[in-house]
Amino acid sequence: NPLMEAFGNARTIRNDNSSRFGKFVQLEYDQDGSIKGARTRHFLLEKSRIVKHGRGERNYHAFYQMCAMFEQAPDDPVFEDIQMLKPSSEYKYLNAVKSQAVEIDKRPVRGGKAAKKKRDGVKIMADRAAEVIEKRGASLKKMDRTEYLETAKSLTDIRVEIEDQKNIWRVLTAILTMGNLEFVSKEVEEDGRSITVCDVQNENGELEEVANLLGVEMKPLKNALCKRTIKAGRRGSVTTLPLSVDEAIKSRDGLAKAMYEALFEWLLDRINQATGTAVAAIVNQGGKKKKQSKKNLFIGILDIFGFEMLE
Repeated sequence: NPLMEAFGNARTIRNDNSSRFGKFVQLEYDQDGSIKGARTRHFLLEKSRIVKHGRGERNYHAFYQMCAMFEQAPDDPVFEDIQMLKPSSEYKYLNAVKSQAVEIDKRPVRGGKAAKKKRDGVKIMADRAAEVIEKRGASLKKMDRTEYLETAKSLTDIRVEIEDQKNIWRVLTAILTMGNLEFVSKEVEEDGRSITVCDVQNENGELEEVANLLGVEMKPLKNALCKRTIKAGRRGSVTTLPLSVDEAIKSRDGLAKAMYEALFEWLLDRINQATGTAVAAIVNQGGKKKKQSKKNLFIGILDIFGFEMLE
């Protein structure tokens, strides 16, 4: 499924197209053996990858597909709302961070030569995977464009309207832009005393871009990122407290993860609508609805996510 792969798969040091979620596919059929439809449920989407990934790996394919295709065809109607989109190399969420697998060699080794060999092997794999990404930059971008066309066709095939497709790329762009937000501490006077609060460093206008992409006002968005509210007491009195810079970063990353997961679940719901029992029954009968069986017959397929065990 190109859609599930684009939004749920990513490159790892062991696999160029590793699924980062699990799913259960239920194939429903009649007593005569004809398929009535299918339904997919997912679990354990790897949300941490949205905000960081290790050296030699990449974020979810959809981000790179969008950036690569926009460079080639910025005038495509589905991109008209994301004209501020930059190359993938300029987004922090798409730049690899030093992973534990690479940095672990600085720690004492336990388990003798075998443990050291295993640790060094992981480091070598990460280094080699990173070199492949660096050397194959142009060819990877070309592949991303090709895969984008498959993703776009799949969206059309399941009858996702153009406006909804635009919104998909708006959400992805908002997530990437949000990842570039910087937070700073500053001193302010409140009730005659000086307190330290967190503020968004908005020199390049990223906060306005995120607000525009999400269709919200900038001030409430800024408050949501830099403050937290506490409700206490029987009367439910609400108190607003400033976040530290570290807390604001966690808040930003948490929002990015929640947005991506909501988009992923929405896409899965649209896929299920397209492969549902009523739709499949019409297709199987050449447009004539078939009487449904009273028995719930199905074949269940459990697809375990691709979290590689580095043995």
